[in-house]
Amino acid sequence: VKRCRRILDRMSADAGESAGEALVRVTPREIFDDILDELPDRTRVRSSIDPELEGVRFVLPRVALSQALRGLVQNALDASMSDQHVDLEAELRTARVNRGAKLSLLVRDSGAGMEASTLERIGTPFFTTKEVGSGTGLGIFLARTVVERLGGQLWIESKPAQGTTVSVELPAEDAMRGTDAPPGPGGHGEMSPESRNSDFAAPRSQGQGSGELGSSATGPERPEH
Repeated sequence: VKRCRRILDRMSADAGESAGEALVRVTPREIFDDILDELPDRTRVRSSIDPELEGVRFVLPRVALSQALRGLVQNALDASMSDQHVDLEAELRTARVNRGAKLSLLVRDSGAGMEASTLERIGTPFFTTKEVGSGTGLGIFLARTVVERLGGQLWIESKPAQGTTVSVELPAEDAMRGTDAPPGPGGHGEMSPESRNSDFAAPRSQGQGSGELGSSATGPERPEH
């Protein structure tokens, strides 16, 4: 048990800090490209991005978030038949008045789905519905760690024979329209050292300029499983 706890603590720290990864300006399309590039069965993934998000850059830890979402997509592929597709979607959602805009990311499969008793345990470290040797039971846990460090939420909806949908919502603060925003001193869109945040905490609220979308605010509560 102690050994498992040490492994869990180390992996949680890696997911949350990613060795001090810098925050960069990145578009949802670039995140999706990163996800698909390393999937062995990418032809089964149908990606869709809200036109409102085209050319919008978000300040995010690109590698950590891509890895977290890739794990969710791989889980969906594993839960589906070989002739079934998995949907990967991104859209901009505006929450209630004065609650700010949200970047919404969805991974949806048409697999067997889960009973309520199983759904309650999903995300518990080392619990997996896969065959022995096929999964660690840490994918959802680590993805949620990354998302929550960014001030976001992750929740799962599933019913038997109706597939599973994993939803992620992230604050859309510091989003910038246009693809010509100049990169920071680090190059390749990297933020300046003063702007880095290796713990991935959600950015503080700032005045809304013409290039910003919404503000950071806690979105509507979602069921945690």
